[in-house]
Amino acid sequence: MLLNNTTLLAIGELRYVDGKIQIAPPRSGAEYILTKKSLPDIIQLAEKKSLWMKCLLIGTATIWVALSGKHMYDVYQRRKEEYERIRNYAEMRRLMAEAQSRGSLTALNTDGDNEDRNTCVVCLSNPRQIVLLDCGHICLCADCVMQLHLPTSCPVCRQPVVRYIPTYNP
Repeated sequence: MLLNNTTLLAIGELRYVDGKIQIAPPRSGAEYILTKKSLPDIIQLAEKKSLWMKCLLIGTATIWVALSGKHMYDVYQRRKEEYERIRNYAEMRRLMAEAQSRGSLTALNTDGDNEDRNTCVVCLSNPRQIVLLDCGHICLCADCVMQLHLPTSCPVCRQPVVRYIPTYNP
């Protein structure tokens, strides 16, 4: 109930019904306000609400940009590692071909009894040529090491493989 001479502020739609002027919510679905506050107070409240929305929008956009940047950096790092891996593989193949042409590269041990011990544990046909680090196992050939996806684990002890290096037996 309102006292006489109370000032009201109405933001809505004016309608003329049965010879009387009425205020009603807008047909467009916009906000309808009926209050005892003044117009500057209503504007100030709307600006505060707008400020919070702007801060929320800026914060969300900042987080999105940071996450997108992190994702792009991760993709870059994976591609860089893959490129380095392929380059190392090509260099290792070139050096092994050179050593083989000179006759200085042989299998680890060519005894008939130990032939199974000196073949790759994955393909079981090529000689073991790669040292897996940090565990130190020599259990893979160069072809199979390229088939494994890093980060991987050692096929012998299941420890994580940090990196691998080729071995050469003169």
